[in-house]
Amino acid sequence: MSRRAPAKNGIMSLKEIAEAHLQYLKQKAPHSQRVVNKAINNYHYAGIIHLLFPKAYFIHIKRHPLDC
Repeated sequence: MSRRAPAKNGIMSLKEIAEAHLQYLKQKAPHSQRVVNKAINNYHYAGIIHLLFPKAYFIHIKRHPLDC
């Protein structure tokens, strides 16, 4: 993520965190319109992802145990 000066109290707002993350993604994939993160433990962060990006979609896929 790009580093920018935090708020006066030293804490970034949710909006600032979301904007910084979007800047990071644009650096990684400048021509992409969408980002898919398939990390297996993302469900732990569903709440904070929803707070940062309320219009984001979540797709839950349950695999058969023998497919893993």
